[in-house]
Amino acid sequence: MNMTWDEIKNEVSTLIDDAAYKSVRPMLQHLQSIALTEQTTPDVTEGLLRAVKGIQQDAEQPGESAREIANRAAGGFVQPDWKVDDVVNVNGDFKKIYLQFFGYNAEKLEEVVQAIKINIVPVVMTVVEAQELITGTIFNEFGDPVYKQEFDGLLELLEERKIVDWLERYGQKAEDWQPFNDTKATLDTLIKSTLASMQGYDKPLVPAYTDIRTLNDETRRRDLKMMRQRGCVVILDTISVRHPSLQRAYRRSLLDAFPETFIVRVAPVNDALGAVQQMIRFKETFDLSEFHQRFRFDRDGKCDEVSESFRFEYWLSNQIAKIVPPDQATGVRGYYDRT
Repeated sequence: MNMTWDEIKNEVSTLIDDAAYKSVRPMLQHLQSIALTEQTTPDVTEGLLRAVKGIQQDAEQPGESAREIANRAAGGFVQPDWKVDDVVNVNGDFKKIYLQFFGYNAEKLEEVVQAIKINIVPVVMTVVEAQELITGTIFNEFGDPVYKQEFDGLLELLEERKIVDWLERYGQKAEDWQPFNDTKATLDTLIKSTLASMQGYDKPLVPAYTDIRTLNDETRRRDLKMMRQRGCVVILDTISVRHPSLQRAYRRSLLDAFPETFIVRVAPVNDALGAVQQMIRFKETFDLSEFHQRFRFDRDGKCDEVSESFRFEYWLSNQIAKIVPPDQATGVRGYYDRT
């Protein structure tokens, strides 16, 4: 961070005239005013400029508009690629100015969407977390041995059904998981192929994955509230939910308690869906969870349990029309979605 005021003024002026930066022009104009009057220090202004440029670059990718990203920035979100950490660490006033700047400007941006994003929240382990689970060390902090005993019982069931490669199916990211016994396709591949097959929308449908581990953080409060209100798709892995940290994050989100949340519970074999599970730290079983109540007793079509790739893709494709706003559908689909 070593730009002078003149360099900042020149770059901001250039970007304002650049058609590629049209979606963030109101923020650039505000920066221009800050720079011309030298309201703060050059390093803080340069930090804001880097963040604005980062928002524009992120908005060029399918899935989120500049307005949505700026709204997240107003909630405290700082993308590492924006490279503003040195300002955050050096200047104590930067965070306050940052939040004020994006809070003031976010709603001024035009809602230009490159694609229709489908919010996906996979409650799925990484391969490292899967190793923690199979060694049993993750259960040591809990006094009740029932959690490990029930997990061992699930492993015995999987072995009886010849599901011996389940550990190998987890990857570096949740979406790298290979959920089903009838295909080696990853969760990401299955979701993208299903979305690509959908017709009747004026923009491509793309998945936008959210890490359940960070969704309850203070800086992501806006995201969590938005997902509760507007809806999202939760992929609940029957094995992964045995991991205490993932289970805790999922339950804290309360997503299953909101009627706009679509939830599908996935297992590599059908029998595993019925395996008994005590919920961590609570004297209750999984069948008392809100998901189970919605699925078994409310007959809520937004909830399902599957153990085959076809069933998963079939369920997801049937939910898309309920997830995507009707004004983003075209032709026959748009007509029926509005009736």
